[in-house]
Amino acid sequence: MNSFKPPASQPGAGSNSSLGAGHQPGIPCRCEWDRGSCGGILLDDLSPAGIMRHLKDYHYRPWDGKQRVACVWGTNGCRSDPIVLENIGKHVASVHLKSTQSVCRGCGKVFARPDTLSRHIAEACPNGA
Repeated sequence: MNSFKPPASQPGAGSNSSLGAGHQPGIPCRCEWDRGSCGGILLDDLSPAGIMRHLKDYHYRPWDGKQRVACVWGTNGCRSDPIVLENIGKHVASVHLKSTQSVCRGCGKVFARPDTLSRHIAEACPNGA
């Protein structure tokens, strides 16, 4: 991990909250990467691109998108296999923050990402949403 630390005046610096699986999409949350090593900065863009931008700015300098890393989101880390850095934003947004969740209008099933919802509608929805 990089030892880069944000200035103390950065919003959210110095505090850390546990997010867990109950996070509500669209509501800002504190960074929990490597136990909030950036000072628990408040993240207001929970999209995959927003998460990746934060990781580039505060956790990985220099950025090597091809590097494989273990996900260290939260106090207990993550049990996923190592992930290519250029995909880590999508992983955090969909698995930990659930900010990419989509609900099928046909059957009500919840999907982690919009692409999995599209595949479900095209191939498997019993109500043909």
